[in-house]
Amino acid sequence: MIDIYFVRHGQTDGNIAKRHQAEHTKLTPEGKGQVAHTAKWSKTIAPTHFISSRHVRTLQTSEIIGEAVNMIPQTEDLFIELKRPDSIYGHRHRSVRSMMYLIRWYFGYAGGDGTNGDGESYEAFRARLDDAQKYLKALPDGSRVVVVSHAVFIGFMVAHLCNKDPLSLAQAIALFRKMLKLRNGSYSQIRYNPDAAEGTCAWELVSYNNHTHIKP
Repeated sequence: MIDIYFVRHGQTDGNIAKRHQAEHTKLTPEGKGQVAHTAKWSKTIAPTHFISSRHVRTLQTSEIIGEAVNMIPQTEDLFIELKRPDSIYGHRHRSVRSMMYLIRWYFGYAGGDGTNGDGESYEAFRARLDDAQKYLKALPDGSRVVVVSHAVFIGFMVAHLCNKDPLSLAQAIALFRKMLKLRNGSYSQIRYNPDAAEGTCAWELVSYNNHTHIKP
């Protein structure tokens, strides 16, 4: 078995304002406090592997966790947040502009491969999720992996564990709404069974959006 614990980064000003945020957003003091609790929890699972998105907020989160578990994270672009178009950053999640972007993104009218400031299409995002799964599956059996990532990435990773096809538009919208409730500093655990029977899904969602607050 391989156990993967996806940790959402600590709180940022963008989270408080409920706005789309770019790569350079930093943690708030409250966010650093949340991660201090997460760091205490992370010691209890004794991770064998430690991976982080390369965005500033996840690197700051990983620095605090790394001090607790005495590990340096490996940064991987596979686990960064969904790349949005540059024009959407700073706008509120529930704005008309955001809703129009989501609909255009879903139908393939917005986003490409994420290299030219036009964001990442749903098709390209699903391909990256698949590559991330392959990366995790290649780890040694018995691994316990902490991955510091982002709400949209974590939510869609879970949704596509056993389903490579696109979600329906209604499912995608519902998922985005659900992800707005994913707590900063929380963890979601998935498990990969390399010995799963052929024709069955080898992935399992063990828990989602768990508190990490541990009493001193």
